[in-house]
This record gives sequence, structure tokens and C-alpha cells, in this order.
Amino acid sequence: MKNICSVLILIFVAFQSCSSKDEPCFQCNYETRRSSCSSLSFGPWESEFSQHDRDNIRDDLNPDSFCALIYPSSDIECSSTCCINFQFRNVEAVNCE
Repeated sequence: MKNICSVLILIFVAFQSCSSKDEPCFQCNYETRRSSCSSLSFGPWESEFSQHDRDNIRDDLNPDSFCALIYPSSDIECSSTCCINFQFRNVEAVNCE
């Protein structure tokens, strides 16, 4: 009986540790603001998110590190005529709902 209880406890613990990893997708929640081509000042902060499939991220990344990698504190995108600056904050990974 003692062995059965031990096995059941181990199965329960293993299931709990894997259950969050079994979600097929996660989303990165974050706030962002950007400058424009005509102005270097930033606009207001806006809440945004992006959804991602767990199977499509590198093996050495978890959802939190993936979100931090793709939404750094600042970024810049340039075309031939101008550059737009981006800022990100409050980046977090959560399971898809």
C-alpha cells in the first residue's frame, strides 16, 4: 500500500510539472510605444500581445526568455527614408486562453 501511495504521488507531481509545458501556445503580453518618421518623441504606451506556438521556438528558450528576446527594452526599424524607434516594457509570457 505504501508503494502505491508513493507511485501516485510521483505521478501527480510529474503531471503538475508538465501540465504548463503541454499548452500548445503561449502569448507575449507587453506595452509598446514608438516614434514616427517626422518626430523623435514617443507616442503613448499601448498594450499589445503576440501568440506563438511552443513547438516553433528554439529548444534553449522557454516562453519567458523568448518574449524577452523578441521584445527588448528598445528597438529600431529603418527604411530608406526614415527610422522608427520602439520601446517595450512589462513583457511577460502567459498561456493562450
